[in-house]
Amino acid sequence: MYVWKSDALGNIQVFAWRLLHSRLQTRDELFKRHVISGQHNLGFPLCSHQNESQFHLFLSCRVAKEVWLSIFDWVQVAGNFSSISVSDHLIWFVSVMSGGTRKNCKILIWLSVVRAIWLIRNDILFNGGLQGSREIVVVAKSLAWEWFCAVKHGQCSLTHDEWNSCPLLAFS
Repeated sequence: MYVWKSDALGNIQVFAWRLLHSRLQTRDELFKRHVISGQHNLGFPLCSHQNESQFHLFLSCRVAKEVWLSIFDWVQVAGNFSSISVSDHLIWFVSVMSGGTRKNCKILIWLSVVRAIWLIRNDILFNGGLQGSREIVVVAKSLAWEWFCAVKHGQCSLTHDEWNSCPLLAFS
């Protein structure tokens, strides 16, 4: 899949592989494996409205939808929230804009978003953090910027502010 061909760091590729193969330790997966018990342990910390599943965490939660809408606006694409899987969402996101470097940029951005959601979820769960969609978007943009600069060996064609306004300028 796209993950192994991306310029993402190895640990991020492994994270994405685990996500795309339902191997992240979300509460519903932990419940299925008898690591946690009882329905009270399944609640999702970002919205508290539904049980935590990968689909809910990364796509269907109100907070996740707000994050994706901000990211779609940032990369200038129309959003898609039909009932698709996480892996189908990656495929759709990458297909929105074709082309070699732009495709890799889309993969890095998608990976930065799901990683940011996971990091904020863990901060809320383990440290009592109180972040929302805005903070997740800021983290996602920063992760994407860091990864992009690492791929370019510090030779970024855009400043951080330019990246925050329109990351696709880096590939024009």
